[in-house]
This record gives sequence, structure tokens and C-alpha cells, in this order.
Amino acid sequence: MSEVETTSEDRGHAKLSPSSSDRWLECPASITRTPANLEDEGNDAAHEGSAAHDLAEYCLKNAVDAVAGKMKDEFVKWDTPELRDFVQIYLDYVRRLVGDGDLFVEQTLHIFKRHDVWGTADAVIVTKDGTIHVVDLKFGRGILVEAEDNTQLTLYGIGGLAFDWLCRVPVHTVHVHIVQPRRGNYPSQAYPVEQLVQWIKDNEHKVARANSGSNEAHPGVHCRWCPVKGPCKERAEANLAMASFDFAAPVPACTGDKSELTEEELVKVFVALPQIRQYLDDVEAEVSKRAHDHEVKGVKWIPGRTVRKIVDEAKAIVALEAVGIKPYAEPSLLGITELEKRAKALKLKLDTVMGEALAKVTSKPVLVAESHPTPALNPATSTAADFS
Repeated sequence: MSEVETTSEDRGHAKLSPSSSDRWLECPASITRTPANLEDEGNDAAHEGSAAHDLAEYCLKNAVDAVAGKMKDEFVKWDTPELRDFVQIYLDYVRRLVGDGDLFVEQTLHIFKRHDVWGTADAVIVTKDGTIHVVDLKFGRGILVEAEDNTQLTLYGIGGLAFDWLCRVPVHTVHVHIVQPRRGNYPSQAYPVEQLVQWIKDNEHKVARANSGSNEAHPGVHCRWCPVKGPCKERAEANLAMASFDFAAPVPACTGDKSELTEEELVKVFVALPQIRQYLDDVEAEVSKRAHDHEVKGVKWIPGRTVRKIVDEAKAIVALEAVGIKPYAEPSLLGITELEKRAKALKLKLDTVMGEALAKVTSKPVLVAESHPTPALNPATSTAADFS
């Protein structure tokens, strides 16, 4: 294995980032309407993710494990045994892929240079058999990333094609990997070169449209992470139409009471519920933010609900015990997450420690739209208790 120490150029953020491509490919207005000076202040999770990436980069470039890796002073706050354990999972994953190939760390991928689409690959591996691997570390414990229909993976695959000149044989496949160690999630997608070339032909006009300053707005599930989702007029119109039961598609005539919705209509409302709820939450957040900044006509702040709260625990204990009241609850077991953390601190696995005392219990089935990626349950093989 050979390792090349190169660092991506410091260019800030791409105008059209692969990570948000599912949004701007469908809705170019989300780029046009986002203020250029919009600041991303980040949060603890983002800073911790930066620390994990910094450690991973050092370890790959210096051929050491996470326990021996050095972190920059700005990331010392996030340096924990847990973080290093998860980074080691990523290191092992990358090194298994490398074999006797060539490893490039923190590489800028010029995907559509003339349209300002670029990103940074945490690792690129060029093998001798004509396969290029692009690996992306996602350190968060939030959204579970899927490989299917993931435009970020597709764009990374296109970016990986730029390394074809390093292959000893013609490149036939670009394999993109997501490593999400804190969720135990490792989706990947292999793209034949012909598939990537065809994707470019089919979608480059959308990329050009997003970069051109188009004000076309197309609301959908991709609105979730849009910086201007709250005040978007088109999104409001789309969601209010759904909320008012504006059934554009024809449905079968009612066979019973005509004052009731048909089953098809009920399902249509049900499928729209998550999107409507999300929209209402976003509007509430947007109006609250504005009302904090200035007086907004039509709304006002009122006092919050008054509740009683113990402000001096020591005095409360003395007072309660004086009249014979026990101030403490009966002891109870810690939660699984805290127990697992304590077991890990002792270099133990909680499943092994607890044995038969710990079991995996699946919650009741969840009803979702037919388009949801999770495979459907087979009622014939599911117990009646599952659906009770």
C-alpha cells in the first residue's frame, strides 16, 4: 500500500455541495434565495465531527491507529476514548479496502467544475484492478444514511472518475462508501462508469440550472434542510393545499356515505401528514425567530406556564424528612445507553456481561407510506400480537 499526503485546498464551501444535492437538483431556488452571508455557526455535534475527521486524517497519513493519533489543540475538548474507538472503525474499514492500492486522503473532488460543484472525499483508493473507491466518514449519530437513490454518492462517484489516470488498467467501476460508525451503518454503492456517464447526460441540465440563479421552486421532502424553508411561498402553497384536502388526482366515487372520505382519500391525507407536520414546525420556528428580533404584527409573547420547582435541594430534604416524608425515589436501573458506556469504559461488551438478562425487543409495527424504503411486513408470517 502506498499513501499520498495531500490536502484539499482551503476553499470554504462549494456553492453546490454534494451533501445537499438532493435539494438543489430539484429546487434551484433553494440556492438562489439563500443569503450569501448566511452564517453556519455549527454546534457541538458538528465540532465533534470535525475532531473525528481531523484525527482520522492524521492517522491515515501517518499510518497509526486512533489511540496513537494526534489531534489539533482546537479539538482537544472532543478527544474521548469513545471518539477514538469509532474513528478506529473507520480506519479499519479504509485499510481493508486499500490492500496494495494507492490511498489519497482528504481529496478535493472537482465534480462539475464549471458549475461550482465540488466536495472533499475523506479517502480515495485507486486499485490495480480498475476500481476506484471513494469513502466518506459521517460521524453523527442522527440521520441514518442510505445508499439507494443517494445523489451525494452519485456525485462523489463522478468526482472519483478524475483519478482514472492513476489506474494501470481502464477504470470500470467507482465504488462509493459511507462509514457511519456510531450507527453501525456502512452503506455503499458500486457505479459502473457507463452509469455515471449516463447520469451526467441525464442530469447536467439540472446542475446548470441550479448554478444559473434560477428562481424555480419545487417543494418536496427535500425542503427539510433548506435554509429558507420557513418563508418559502411555494412550499406554503403546496402544504396548505394538502392540509385543505385539495385532491388533484381523481379518486373512485364513494360507494357508501358520501359525507365520508374514500379509503384512497384517507390514505392520501395519511401519506401527507409527516410533510405537513414538518412544515408547521418550520413556520413556528421562523415566526418565533423573527418575533425575537423585532415586533411582528399579529403575534405577541405571553408568560409561559407557571410550575413549581425545587430550587434548594438540601433545604427541601431537611423539610421533608422532618415530617416523615421520604424525599428519594426507589433506586432503578440505568438506561441501556449509560450502561453500555460504563461497560465500554471497562473494556467490556454489555451484551456479554448481561447475557440472557438483555434481549432485543422490537416495537409494534409502524404504518408508513408505500414509498418508504423499509421492506413491508408479511402479515401471513407476523403474529397477531404484532398488530394488536
